Amino acid sequence: MDNEPTSAEPEYLPSKHNTKFIVIIIVLFILSISSAFTGGFYLNTLLKPQEINPGSIALPTPELPDDELINKTVIISGKGYYDDTVISITNNTPKKILVATATRQEAAEGVDQNTRVSYFDGSAWTRKILSKNYPTTGIYTNSIISDWEINIDPSRVLKQTVDGKITVDDTTITFNTGLISNNISIRSLPGYTKFISSSDGTLEINGSKLSAKILYTRIYSNNSREIQFYDVSLGVTTHWLAFWGAEGNVYHLDSTVIDNPTDIYQTHQIAVMVDNFGRVSKTFDVTINTDSGNPPGFYEIKLGSPIDRTITFNTDKSIEKAPSNTYSWFMSEGTGEVDGVKGFGVVEYIKSLK
Repeated sequence: MDNEPTSAEPEYLPSKHNTKFIVIIIVLFILSISSAFTGGFYLNTLLKPQEINPGSIALPTPELPDDELINKTVIISGKGYYDDTVISITNNTPKKILVATATRQEAAEGVDQNTRVSYFDGSAWTRKILSKNYPTTGIYTNSIISDWEINIDPSRVLKQTVDGKITVDDTTITFNTGLISNNISIRSLPGYTKFISSSDGTLEINGSKLSAKILYTRIYSNNSREIQFYDVSLGVTTHWLAFWGAEGNVYHLDSTVIDNPTDIYQTHQIAVMVDNFGRVSKTFDVTINTDSGNPPGFYEIKLGSPIDRTITFNTDKSIEKAPSNTYSWFMSEGTGEVDGVKGFGVVEYIKSLK
């Protein structure tokens, strides 16, 4: 998934700094998200990597368009990693969807920020990517991100709001998360901590303000080596879904099968339900059936105890997030039901092609 400005919790001051990069292909699992996926694993040689001279790091090829500048960084043990991703879907139809991510990876010099945005205007998707190097791990403004501000409650007890402004071509998109509180925990390790917040917020598009559903993801790592960077194909199949039911419940799930697992990335299933009272239920029993489409057009998802619900989901418009690669990576919007209660959401589908 894709996204914009902020990171850990210190204040950030935008600035510019030039450094050298080497291109390493990345696939981001949003589990989040952004991002949506909103953070997750990376495959850095599904395409053939460049030869690296440790004393001389190559500059990115200048003629590549932004949507091919997926990431440029050298992964170094002990370096920090931060990811902020917001998914915002309007309540009214036609649905407008913003998925924005700002990933920051400490490099040999400074920090590489990878900004990714996918925007659905009600009829079609647009995707923008921009990678630049900055001095610190803060979220910096650029041609995509005009603003990204995290406002932490003085009590520092899981209460905060996030405001941001994104530019996609001639469209200005402002988001406000409302109160978020990290009510969904995915992982809590020094090398990989991930929290997701669900809330009611707003999406303002070219001055028109709309109520919206929000999922906000934050990832922290004190050692980016533990954020699933790989130099071999893993044989991945992932289905990641964020779904809002009309009764007020929010569902988040990730089902990932790894044919060639590593010590830090293996087959896993997790689903979380946040009900309309804010109560959280979690299961590791997730069964997914789909049609044979690429991406799938229909899902039947059974969530085990204590959630005990069945989600059916029909995808509509999709965007291919990594075209012409050795894996498929699609994000799709759509509608469905949870035990007869209608709802809407967004699904990400990743599958290795060999």
